[in-house]
Amino acid sequence: MRFLFDLFDFNGLNSLAAIDVEFMINSCVLSTYKIFSINSEIYDEELSAFVGDAFAEDARVNITQFIKWASETPEIGKFFDHIKRDLPTSKLSGDAVKGKLEGTILPKSGV
Repeated sequence: MRFLFDLFDFNGLNSLAAIDVEFMINSCVLSTYKIFSINSEIYDEELSAFVGDAFAEDARVNITQFIKWASETPEIGKFFDHIKRDLPTSKLSGDAVKGKLEGTILPKSGV
């Protein structure tokens, strides 16, 4: 999580705006789709609502707040559990992985 936080802290303020968190999640999900050959799209409204439910639009989130949020958000945990379990030795098709990731941070209507 620290790696992702630092990677998306473009301005070096040691904090992320809510829009930065949204961009990070979008990038991670799109990368996951690419890795697992999933042909789906991300619904910006759902992603905005997911992040907006956690952070005020004008909030700045430091690493401690970010890790606390990520560790307490079931959808984030499910997403990383599936990635850790399936990525290194996965022989699943894109559709099989797509089904397993349903209910994680991937938007439900797009999965």
